[in-house]
Amino acid sequence: MTTILPWVLRARKTAADAIKELMRKISLALVIAVLPAWAAVAEEPVQRPAKPAGPLRPAASNSCAQYGAGYVKVEGSSTCIKVCGSVNVQVGGSAPR
Repeated sequence: MTTILPWVLRARKTAADAIKELMRKISLALVIAVLPAWAAVAEEPVQRPAKPAGPLRPAASNSCAQYGAGYVKVEGSSTCIKVCGSVNVQVGGSAPR
């Protein structure tokens, strides 16, 4: 009985095997081409949005108290504001008869 060498087996490829090998090589080339760009994107620092200013708090001596409860002074100005609001929700529907 003779031993078949591996290189002899490789020489007897079918068309499907040749296509599979070509696809593997193309896939490997794509991964190698994309990997440096992917690594560069991963190293970029994430830019987070700036934190919004904290809620307006009345100063120790509230000069806006003369306007009523809830008024606060805007820092850096002599303006007094009051932030308030409400939300209303109405739902309605009808079914055909």
